[in-house]
Amino acid sequence: MIVSNAIPVFAENDSLMTSDASKEVLYASRIYKEAISGNPEAQFLYAQCAEFGLGIKRSLVTAHEYYEKAAIKGNAAAQYKLGEFYNLGIVVEQSDDLAFIWFQKAAEQGHVEAMFELGICYFHGYGTTESKPDAIKWWLKAAKLGHPQAKMSIEDFGCEL
Repeated sequence: MIVSNAIPVFAENDSLMTSDASKEVLYASRIYKEAISGNPEAQFLYAQCAEFGLGIKRSLVTAHEYYEKAAIKGNAAAQYKLGEFYNLGIVVEQSDDLAFIWFQKAAEQGHVEAMFELGICYFHGYGTTESKPDAIKWWLKAAKLGHPQAKMSIEDFGCEL
């Protein structure tokens, strides 16, 4: 587990900040207070702030830390993002096994993008045993919820929605 232990730097006193930047700082500071109190939704949102540098200095390590906190508490969006971090090896060692686990947790909660990624894992055997039927099952679920790439994947197999 990666732990940053860093207190975020909020640049509220920066005289060069635009009003939008000031709003981002205020938003990030409010979210941070909720995140450190253990609120999984706030932890996810704070991770987003850290990942994209919204109101705080961009830090993928901090983003990972807060995605992990929220994911462990069952936040599907954070579970998906954690799967992405492991899938791509962002600030962690790349791991198909861990990516699969987190995509599966998010997909089982109805996260559409995770459903598509889980289908890819099953199709290629990333982090699991290769299974075309399971890939199709998850792509069908995602396609029925409007995921365009899942629809194309299903069509490639000659299946109908």
